[in-house]
Amino acid sequence: MDKRLDPYRFDVGSARVEPETPIVAGAFFTRRVIFTAGKYGVDEGAQILVCKRLSSDMEIPQFEDPAASGYVSVSCSNPEVGLALSYQEQGYLDDWRSGVAIRVAKGYLCEGDEVTLVLGDTGGGGPGIRAQTFPETRHTFKIVVDTFNRKHFYELENDPEIRVLGGAPETWHLACPQTPERGLAFSAIVRGVDSWGNPAEEFTGEVSVNKSLRSWREEDEAPGRVEFTSDDGGVKRAGGVRLTGEGPYRLRLEDPAGLVSLSPPILPRAPDDPYSLFWGDIHGQTRSTVGTGTVEEYFRFARDKAGVDVAAWQGNDFRVRKEDWAEVVHECKAFNEPGRFVTLLGYEWSGTRSGGGDYNIYYAGDAGTIHRSSHAGVDDLSDVADDRFPISALWETFRGREDVMSVAHVGGRACNLDFFDPEFVHLAEIHSHHGTFEWFAEEVLARGFRVGFIGGSDDHTGRQGLVYPNRRSNNVVTFDVKGGLMGLYARELTREAVWEAMRARRTYATNGERIYLKTSCGEALMGEEVETQGPPTIKVEVHGTAPLLDVELKRGAKTIHRHPVNVAEAGGRARRIRVQWSGVTQKSGRDKKVEWRGGIALDKGAMLAHTPYALDQYDDEITRVSNKLLRFATATSGDPDGVLIDVDAPGDARLSFFSNVKSFEIPLSDISAEPTIIEAGGVNIQVLVAEAAPTLKDWSARFQFTDENASPDAVNPYWVRVLQVDGGQAWSSPVYVRRVG
Repeated sequence: MDKRLDPYRFDVGSARVEPETPIVAGAFFTRRVIFTAGKYGVDEGAQILVCKRLSSDMEIPQFEDPAASGYVSVSCSNPEVGLALSYQEQGYLDDWRSGVAIRVAKGYLCEGDEVTLVLGDTGGGGPGIRAQTFPETRHTFKIVVDTFNRKHFYELENDPEIRVLGGAPETWHLACPQTPERGLAFSAIVRGVDSWGNPAEEFTGEVSVNKSLRSWREEDEAPGRVEFTSDDGGVKRAGGVRLTGEGPYRLRLEDPAGLVSLSPPILPRAPDDPYSLFWGDIHGQTRSTVGTGTVEEYFRFARDKAGVDVAAWQGNDFRVRKEDWAEVVHECKAFNEPGRFVTLLGYEWSGTRSGGGDYNIYYAGDAGTIHRSSHAGVDDLSDVADDRFPISALWETFRGREDVMSVAHVGGRACNLDFFDPEFVHLAEIHSHHGTFEWFAEEVLARGFRVGFIGGSDDHTGRQGLVYPNRRSNNVVTFDVKGGLMGLYARELTREAVWEAMRARRTYATNGERIYLKTSCGEALMGEEVETQGPPTIKVEVHGTAPLLDVELKRGAKTIHRHPVNVAEAGGRARRIRVQWSGVTQKSGRDKKVEWRGGIALDKGAMLAHTPYALDQYDDEITRVSNKLLRFATATSGDPDGVLIDVDAPGDARLSFFSNVKSFEIPLSDISAEPTIIEAGGVNIQVLVAEAAPTLKDWSARFQFTDENASPDAVNPYWVRVLQVDGGQAWSSPVYVRRVG
């Protein structure tokens, strides 16, 4: 909510920010926030709060060390007034709960007195305060005043705002159709992104987009030179791509600084192939609830910057006012454009876990009633009769309708599967900006529910479809990993075809990478149901965006086959050892991450080199202490963190893993391509040790596996889990196979 309604309105005061020039996301900055007292001044002992949004990961201010980052100071135009500063995690309300508190410790403010708060004061030698890591057109400093020292805060009529911009390009992305019709021309989105994953808005210059070295035919075409102007905002659509073979193809981009990037794999489809692969992010919020930006900005970013094909808005229902819902309905209809971009209307039913927890609701058409779980954050009670609690009451309201669908969600709070209704819940979210939740997939299948898997972002930062981790900055909410994506096999890019594909569960999840993944059993694709005479054979095809570490075929929670990728040759002292840790502390709750602190030691021989992988946060670290010892300090939110260690050691050497979570020793002679997994309690908390090839060359895997142990006269859910060396992951929806005989 941007504004709190208060029946007592008066001149609380005014505020401005100086200078008003934009700041760069993630960079150090200094700004003066100047408050001018209104009609009643501010009484002695009262507070002025300068609040930030819940989603903002700006550095937490500090008030003790002028030479360090984050230093904040305050002064008053009235020399008789003394002010004291503190940081309050729960100072105000809801989305504006944290910020700097300025207490009138001595004297009082009169009308016209000015209080100047210097965010990132550099006068003592400090570098400033680090900005939030994502862009925002209207970055607001919300100022509220306890004018009468009654612990009741009043809002200003207008809050000062500045713009936050993306920085210089640190890498490049190519987003394009990955199953274009063979021989037909198509275009690619060329995107420069800064070190925080934001479009490099102010980049101008040229890059080249050409053929990669493999798979290309002479008659295939690529865009060549692509020129960016100041109007492009770091993202440009380049035409002129035409591919005539089967692939996988990859476009190759190079910028003037020599940075090279490859596109996701492209596999042109034959004209008789009924399904194309599309990408969607159907979960996120805007400033009307707990996010940033308008709904129009939200959809425009998803379409034009992120380059996803499908998007939906999913604000927490108990915060959504009538005018907010009207905005969503209007923009959802306006942006839906068959063949270019599909929108789905919906919201997040966000009841307490005792009544169902979090379920995302979607409508097939342009209109739908918002049935809130409560009016806890909405003052207008004129439509309270439309509320439905528990969620079983919502299911009864929808009973018999095929134009309503739900996705089971795990976010700050998990959905309660006791309220699962198969008539409406066709999909489950296995990854979001909150973390990776493989336990959720396992629990859904263990209960016998038949769902497809998707990824989503639950984005709060205005970057729908292109969501990177927030910096850890407070204990209210953390978004520790990249937002996920939904891969979708549909007949065409229309709302009707997308709806049909989602209901049919022809979906898969990724953690943001556009990994190509396809599974089938006979004629049945992922998500579908089929009967087989005798043992079923599962067919799998994977093409990564980076070298592969794991490709696992699972039946329910059990891995029944690990396809060999990047396997080392046996023998020799020189080996590459992979050590990986993962898991979450709990299934529901705002802070689920596991803090890992410890080391990896070798008793004989030497660690020649080490390569960390899948680290998400800028302060996750794995460092060398000596040629026999590494130290690590990382956090996992269900996702893996790991390191590849090149060792030169005799066969009787031992590797030690020690940490605050789990400690053990393992002889090098026991380490092979088949992973050794050490369980460590909690929720999927474990350590994996395996051997990998010294050079990771396998980006693709194609295989089929016949399961001789499939349960007869029962439904066997087969799904695939993929992990890349860059931390990219994918999870197919299960193929539900009933073995007959």
